[in-house]
Amino acid sequence: MIWPNEIIGERITLACLDENHLDGKYQQWLADPDINQYLETRHKVWCLEDIKKFVAEQNSSIDQILFGIYVEGKHIGNVKLGPINKIHSLGTISLFIGDKEYWNKGLATEAIKLISNFATQKLNIKKLVAGMYSTNLGSLKAFLNAGFSLEGILKSQYVSNEGKRIDLFQVGLVC
Repeated sequence: MIWPNEIIGERITLACLDENHLDGKYQQWLADPDINQYLETRHKVWCLEDIKKFVAEQNSSIDQILFGIYVEGKHIGNVKLGPINKIHSLGTISLFIGDKEYWNKGLATEAIKLISNFATQKLNIKKLVAGMYSTNLGSLKAFLNAGFSLEGILKSQYVSNEGKRIDLFQVGLVC
């Protein structure tokens, strides 16, 4: 499938990532315990080659798309749509804001709205879903502010960095 190079919002732009966008900053985000505490990527030590391979795989995928989130040309995080299930017209959204300077500014909500609009209007997706650790209240708030609803709680689904069992919030948007 052919993906757009960019989606322009009010304060952010979503743009396809390529090797030119990858630098040590991205790698630092994935290693930072404050940033990665809610990401499953925290279970691996990421080198730049691993990151490049991941981005290349996403860019060649037929059912996933990875965008960088940019503010005035500065890469501050990523949002991913996928996997996309064409049979059920269902897509999964995941994201993170890696640059802490941009936390709590509503930019995740804007990214969710932009990728959701693209998914529904251009790909004819009828339902979008996302999941987040129950301790990640910022992510829950961002999805709820973007129009998603809390659809379920999976009890003791994951293990936190502190070794405690935590729930998973499942949110969805029927389009």
